[in-house]
Amino acid sequence: MKKRILVLALVMLFGFFLASCDDTPEVTELTSIVISGANDATLDFEADFNILTGVTALGNDGVDYTADLTYVTTSAVLDGDQLDTTKTGAHAIRYEVSVSGVTAQRWRYITVNAPQAQEGQMLINPDFSNGTAGWDSSDVVYNADGSSMTLSVEDGALKAEVVAGSNVWTPRFGQMNVPFEQGKAYKVSFEAKSSVEKIINLQVGELLSGAPYFTDFKPSQTEHRTITTEWATYEYSFMMTLDNPRGGVLFELGAISGVAVDATIWFDNISIEETTITGDSVVPAISGVKATTNILIDSTFDPLTGVSAMDNIDGDITANISVEIYTVVGEVETLVTAVDTSVEAVYKIVYTVSDAAGNETVAETLATIVLELNWVGYGMTVTESDTDVTITYTATPAEWWNNNAQLEVSDFDGTKDSVLFTFTGVAGQEYLFKIEGGGSAKELAIIADGTEQQLLLPLDEMTEAQRDGLNLIIVFVKTLDAAGTLVVNNWEYGPSWIGYGLTVVETATDVSITYTATPAQWWNNNAQLKVVNFD
Repeated sequence: MKKRILVLALVMLFGFFLASCDDTPEVTELTSIVISGANDATLDFEADFNILTGVTALGNDGVDYTADLTYVTTSAVLDGDQLDTTKTGAHAIRYEVSVSGVTAQRWRYITVNAPQAQEGQMLINPDFSNGTAGWDSSDVVYNADGSSMTLSVEDGALKAEVVAGSNVWTPRFGQMNVPFEQGKAYKVSFEAKSSVEKIINLQVGELLSGAPYFTDFKPSQTEHRTITTEWATYEYSFMMTLDNPRGGVLFELGAISGVAVDATIWFDNISIEETTITGDSVVPAISGVKATTNILIDSTFDPLTGVSAMDNIDGDITANISVEIYTVVGEVETLVTAVDTSVEAVYKIVYTVSDAAGNETVAETLATIVLELNWVGYGMTVTESDTDVTITYTATPAEWWNNNAQLEVSDFDGTKDSVLFTFTGVAGQEYLFKIEGGGSAKELAIIADGTEQQLLLPLDEMTEAQRDGLNLIIVFVKTLDAAGTLVVNNWEYGPSWIGYGLTVVETATDVSITYTATPAQWWNNNAQLKVVNFD
């Protein structure tokens, strides 16, 4: 009996062993890999950063493939996979791992901040001991019109290899966010030499992302310097009359008086320090006066609306502007007290302003009272009807801003905080709508879809006084080599509230809706606002 039990036990054990041999663990097939630890980051200048540290790659099969990781970047990489953090701005890095036909990629962006100015200095890296840092920001460096510029450091000096463009500011480099203080005078100095003698333009002010694109800290004060082939020190002084800590210094290396000179220029020891300005021979600058203007008959006209004056020492001297008005009949000019817009006529308006030192500026405009204001094309053909204007264009050039269609606006209502355009353009082509006047401007680009569209141009960032000075609508075609027609059906002030059985009063900031005795059919009484381009 014991033998039978033993045999039975052995048989069961053998069967269990056979069953165990058939139960082989299932292997997970590799189908995906996840790259982790490659998050975007912002670093201080010269911070230590290893591109691979903390980055891992794990497959869905549970296997660690970190050892197979590779990366590519156009940024400078030092020995040991160290990112060169003396180069400021954004650095793009692409990680990749590929195993048995399975590939994973991940991008990350490392932003390196510019160094800080040392105590007692107004500029970052003024002697280029930290390479090009502080002087190579993409927000400041600019190339266009066929220009190019390569910045590097050679023997401790900034080296700018320049192909000059057709404009003064193409190319340029410089530095913004210099802490200038209102009411103080500053001297800007630097050392420079050039491979060939070259005239450059020296500017100081704030770069803007939209029109008018630049706030000049030294209006009417032009500073050109001729850089020779030997090292020399150059300087200029200006009075800071604005409360604006966002601007800075610019070195503009393009064409001067239409002459473009290519050169390699070296700069060193750029300095800004407070100074005292003695004497003043710079005339004030008057803005907002056009050589000619049309005024719609029976409209309201104030010759000073949108006109301002700035002086390099005294600052805003708009209040000092005097105006003389003359009627013009043939060659006879007669002094009058005001412009009469009730009849067609021609007027010469003379603006005069003087600064405290007696420097005087005179500007003139020839104003014509017209029955209607018409579109004018520059490099474009304009055809008007009773309901719209058709703008025909061919081969839009690289300098697209030179070709445009313009409509003068008379008596703009500054209480309105937007302008609405209705238009039909060529599908896929980009158009720019702009309104300007009195030194203020607003613009907005849109890509047409081939159907009738509406574009709302917001003006709420301007003051009512600035909007009062708006007097010109301009339309551009930005698409290179584009040809076609743009039909502008209408322009009008932005949508306003309308009351039905209610009283509606709008201001620049809100709308007041007044109602009395709401009826049983309450839905008949309401206030409505048309919404354009709802996002």
